[in-house]
Amino acid sequence: MLSVLLFAAAWVACLAKLLDEKMTGSWRLFLLCSLLQGAGCNAAKFEALMPASVTTLSGSCVTVPCSFTLEDGYKDKLHPGCIPIWQKDQITISATTFRGNLTAYNCTTTFNNVLEDNVQYCFRIECGNPLNYTFKENPVTIQIKGLPDAPRLTPPKEPVVEGTPVELGCSAPSYCDTHPPTVTWTPALGLSTQLQQNDTVTSTLTFNASHLHHGNNVSCTAAYYIPSGNKTVTSTRYQLSILFAPRNTSAVGSPCLPARVGGCLNLTCTSHANPAVSAVTWYRIHGEHILKIGTGSSLSVQLWNANYVFFCEARNEIGTEKSDVYKIDIQANEYYSYSPALGSGRGTPFVTSGEGSITGVKVWEHPGNYIAGLQLRYGTRWDRLIGRAVHAPLRLDLFEGETITQVSGKYHTSHYIYQLIFGTSSGRSLIAGQPVLKSFNFYPEHEEAELRILSGRFDGGGITSLGAHWGLAPEGYGNSTS
Repeated sequence: MLSVLLFAAAWVACLAKLLDEKMTGSWRLFLLCSLLQGAGCNAAKFEALMPASVTTLSGSCVTVPCSFTLEDGYKDKLHPGCIPIWQKDQITISATTFRGNLTAYNCTTTFNNVLEDNVQYCFRIECGNPLNYTFKENPVTIQIKGLPDAPRLTPPKEPVVEGTPVELGCSAPSYCDTHPPTVTWTPALGLSTQLQQNDTVTSTLTFNASHLHHGNNVSCTAAYYIPSGNKTVTSTRYQLSILFAPRNTSAVGSPCLPARVGGCLNLTCTSHANPAVSAVTWYRIHGEHILKIGTGSSLSVQLWNANYVFFCEARNEIGTEKSDVYKIDIQANEYYSYSPALGSGRGTPFVTSGEGSITGVKVWEHPGNYIAGLQLRYGTRWDRLIGRAVHAPLRLDLFEGETITQVSGKYHTSHYIYQLIFGTSSGRSLIAGQPVLKSFNFYPEHEEAELRILSGRFDGGGITSLGAHWGLAPEGYGNSTS
């Protein structure tokens, strides 16, 4: 009696597990019916147990899970020499691969090169008289999909922080178990593994998160190679979201009017972060001391001394980052002047900087179009490139003692700077761009002043606005072009 109770308990547990597992309806039906058959359920009649319908791609294969029962008087007629047959409209078809075991009541079969849609097939067994029977009551219908279902992409369960491992999953249906799809990732950010289970292929992509991944799209692609030679591809895309501390933090300034001692300077701090920067703190370096001077992405300060050095610190919930220092030299009132910026003013602000007089200029132009980028050399060192470098630049190297005394050109009020002309104290000039649209002409208010700084804005296309700062180079810095 105890053994009977234990068997019943195990049987109930097996059924509960079976119904809870994430398997397809066809396989669940097949296995459940097989278990019921083994328990003596519906075992006293001719009956084929298989899904009502299965789906595949045109020209591919599909496996039909199948089991059957016989009337009690015919069970002893089942033998290893019995022949499994599948029929369509009572016509035997040959494009099948039998994968079952008739003596175990298993008639599972793979249909190859399926080309006809919505066709019914019946199973028949021939063991010789008297056991020859067609199971007409339970046919299977094979349906053809025009396109495979798109793969299902599983994103990370938790928010991803830079420097931690990321795992993405991608599941694609396998319509033909002998030709499962190949699942690939684009771009290939790390290690991927592929596993086939029942009628599903799953690929897992693992990589370490970087701020460079944030906002990028990752595609999971399933390629189905049909035995007839065709190939069908379908994909699913996911946009990565990576949490990271501030990056590429930059501090820039733009002098107010008047931009002299006693005037003011507008400071701007920019940073790339996710989540967005929540706090910005500004500091001034004064000798060996670092002084906190304010907060906020923008700050206006008054200028009283000749030399100023600033930097900002950006913060979010992940971390902090300090910018490079921003330097500005304020000349005495009689030498310093500012030519206000002209142009659309969109994009990222910039200010050139360096020690000594300007000794060289490079300008990049889109052929037959606007100014794409510029770069100044202070003393013997080139400052950073402003804008974009396209093709080869136009270049002017200044002679010893030669200075830039005029900046002029053309600009569009809602677009880019279209022409730049740099004139020198020796009467030489560098001309770049096209002489179209509105004119501008920058020059110092003091005849001994020279070009010290260019400021303005740029975007992904080129220079959108430009202003000029005039003054004297600090003493002790020569104008060497070596």
